[in-house]
Amino acid sequence: MIESMARKVSDYLVTQKAVKEEQQEVCRYGIEIFISTVLSFFLILTSGIITHSLWNATLYITIFATLRVYTGGYHADTYFKCNLYYVLIYMATLVCFRAMRVHTPDVVLWLLVVLGLMIVGCLAPIANVNKKLSAKEVFKYRNISVIVYFSISMLILVGDILKVFLPDAYVNTVADISLYIKILLLSVVILMLIAPKVSDTEVNGEQERR
Repeated sequence: MIESMARKVSDYLVTQKAVKEEQQEVCRYGIEIFISTVLSFFLILTSGIITHSLWNATLYITIFATLRVYTGGYHADTYFKCNLYYVLIYMATLVCFRAMRVHTPDVVLWLLVVLGLMIVGCLAPIANVNKKLSAKEVFKYRNISVIVYFSISMLILVGDILKVFLPDAYVNTVADISLYIKILLLSVVILMLIAPKVSDTEVNGEQERR
């Protein structure tokens, strides 16, 4: 469906001479990505409204999606699967969040977050069969991945420290946000670990689905 819509739009733009014919494929791909991204965000926000977890959905889109751009990880081979998995992963993080709110030692979570940072530093970005990265790009994305992951970790560390000094009315809110962000960070790491191993000979120039 997404491919069909993108094809029609790109055909129209070529007909109107808004896009050169030799640029049609690049234009079509860009439109596919745009439609898929808008659809995935819409699905997550809708899921957040239905499950009364809009703030979780907002953090998921902001942190999970942003970090994944640089770390890479498991990718589906169709837009339908991509959006389906995107929603299923969100629901899984939400289930984990609600289960772990009851009692999960902060020390254990922080150990996992630190371990996750080490994994990101060693593995990011995960190679994808649909996109070839030069050595320079790999170095760039790895550095950005580590910086973003570390910066987010520092923010939630500040939040965890401030909990001690905050009024009781705000403690639970800060604790919930901190917990959910930790789950998002670990989710990104898990998707990196389960991604199929791709050799250099398997990586080609075909454009990436996401």
